[in-house]
This record gives sequence, C-alpha cells and structure tokens, in this order.
Amino acid sequence: MPIITATNTKVIFGTGDISIQTGGRKHAQGIMQFAEVDSLAVGNPTIEKGEQIKSDDAPISLIFNNVESVKIVIEQLKNLQRVMEGDSYERTANESDAT
Repeated sequence: MPIITATNTKVIFGTGDISIQTGGRKHAQGIMQFAEVDSLAVGNPTIEKGEQIKSDDAPISLIFNNVESVKIVIEQLKNLQRVMEGDSYERTANESDAT
C-alpha cells in the first residue's frame, strides 16, 4: 500500500491491497480513509456494510472541510481517468486548483 520515504508518501492503487472507506455528516467535515488489507480482486468489498473504523485507525486519511474541495478532487480524478484511457488532456496555467 503506501511507500513512505523521507520526502513523501505514495499510495499505489490497482493491486487490490487498499481498503477505502468514507464517512461524514451533512454540513460537516468528511473523511476518506485508506488502509492496507490482504490483496483481493480490485473492487471487492473489504469492510462489512455498516462496519465503521475510527478516524485514527487508517494510516492515510483525506479530510475535507467543504464540498467544493471534494468536487475539485473528483474533477482531477476524472481528468486522470481521461488521460489513462488515452484521451488528451493538457492543464493550462490558470487551471491550478487549490482545495
């Protein structure tokens, strides 16, 4: 799952060893957590429905203070998907997204 060095942390997706869980409340902070699990086929559920983990249980958490930040991350993931699928995408200088 994560590769941690002195300067950064990399999370490598696509090998089936990362569990992703999200949580939040209306008009409050939201969280997406990433935890290492035994390797499964990509897309298989790793947490039973209704099961919850605490915010400090996952080694990597993305915390969102507002919906606009979530929308920006989603849009950038969509851009990445288009690039990986072979579509051309070039970021212009004024497209820098701060969350």
